[in-house]
Amino acid sequence: MRTSLVTSWSAVGAVLFSMLVASSGACVGDEPGVVATGDGGLPGVEGGPLPIPPLPDGGLPPEQLPPGCDGAKDPKDEGCLITDQVGVFVSTTTGDDARDGTKPSPVRTIARGVERARATGKRRVYVCEGDYPEPIVLDALSDGIQLYGGLDCGAFTYTGARPRVEPPSEGFALRIQGYTAATTVQDFDLAARDAVAVGASSIGVFVDNVKEITFKRVKVFAGRGLTAGGEMNAPPTNHPAASLNGNGSAGGQAVCVDDTRSKGGNGGNSPGPTGMPGTAVPPTSGPGGEGGADDQNDVCALVHQGKPGANGAAQTGGTSAATHGTLHASGWEPATSNRGAAGRPGQGGGGGGYNSDQGIDGSGGGAGSCGGAGGLGGRGGGASIAVASLNSSARFIDSELLTSQAGDGGRGGTGEAARPGGTAGGAGCAGGVGGRGASGSGGGGGPGGLSAGIVWRLGVAPSWDGSLVEDIAALPNVSLGLGGGGGPGGEGGLPNGAVKGLTGSTGMPGAKKAVHKVAN
Repeated sequence: MRTSLVTSWSAVGAVLFSMLVASSGACVGDEPGVVATGDGGLPGVEGGPLPIPPLPDGGLPPEQLPPGCDGAKDPKDEGCLITDQVGVFVSTTTGDDARDGTKPSPVRTIARGVERARATGKRRVYVCEGDYPEPIVLDALSDGIQLYGGLDCGAFTYTGARPRVEPPSEGFALRIQGYTAATTVQDFDLAARDAVAVGASSIGVFVDNVKEITFKRVKVFAGRGLTAGGEMNAPPTNHPAASLNGNGSAGGQAVCVDDTRSKGGNGGNSPGPTGMPGTAVPPTSGPGGEGGADDQNDVCALVHQGKPGANGAAQTGGTSAATHGTLHASGWEPATSNRGAAGRPGQGGGGGGYNSDQGIDGSGGGAGSCGGAGGLGGRGGGASIAVASLNSSARFIDSELLTSQAGDGGRGGTGEAARPGGTAGGAGCAGGVGGRGASGSGGGGGPGGLSAGIVWRLGVAPSWDGSLVEDIAALPNVSLGLGGGGGPGGEGGLPNGAVKGLTGSTGMPGAKKAVHKVAN
């Protein structure tokens, strides 16, 4: 089916090409179907590119090369490829985006060069030396367009002098997304600036869902990744809104957000004069308050009162994330470390004893308070990545990658503080107060940022000068900055008369690697 579509396009394209050349008076080798107008635009279009009908399955029409010209060769070795018939020309020094993009009339920006290539069905954009303060964005509409630098800005002959692409603000220098046709980028310097936002990353080139791309004689630089924010926000509370206090002879109850529980013992009554002990789930925090004994007079001595519940126990602090982050369609996302554990709830207080002399039921014990919530895990530091490849196949030939210092991980969050247990109900002999839940433990510190030449996930392992490299610490012509430091663990919550939470673990230190494979 593809062959018939291509053949059909070639036949139609040849007829249209002949008609347009004849009507314009252009020579073979000039840009087909383009006639300069007074406003620098195209016939019938107000200064904009002339769209062409796409192939039914997308992409550009077959490339039209001069007779005897080998499109598989490197343009520096096949001068007939560097012609108006084959490509669009860009010059930051002599170009003007209102022009048609021919050699004698180049456009100024690479973005406009790509637009002109799409509009005229060409596959090659030739960029001469100089500084280009713009990001390059190639998407499915540009599928098959290739970028070539290394040219002088006079006759556009090959000199090897690479144009430098560096956007004026943070972000990718080059992003290619959704290419199904093989493409190439040759003889460019591509530089991403330091990240600006807290915890953000700097990525020079991002390749997303590209079937096959070759970088040849390309130098890519990534700026600094930034340290993640300081201590995380306070965690959502683990304390319920309901009252923990006893109500008459009924013990108080607490169902915590993490589904741990505490209950004060019910007060004694005529059939069962001794108050019930307090409880907690899980029952690992110490004993519940004992119930008071039957009071056969109106003194309500201590033996007839419920005992207070024990305080809860602190649990483990948060640990560091085990990875530095992951790669997805919007770029690199640093990992977030694990939050600290909530403290165990306090045990409920015991119920008061029955006062048989007065015929009054004992007072219900207060429920223990819930444990404080664990502090949130710290975020990972920003990365410095020369090339990120997602679900793609990237090859590098005679290229150079440079990265910078990655950011430190953020501090883990502080655990939630303890709160008082509930009080007893107001019946006969008093019940015990509930124990205090332990304060929450601190979150783990964020992992240090990654400094890597190539980070890839899904797709095919990158190729470096002909060899597949899945995951490796060092490669020739790959210079790496330092990985970021791990963030400190968060502090346990304040005890407030209870058990203080534990401190979270320090974040995993960052790393520097020539090639880093992200687990799927």
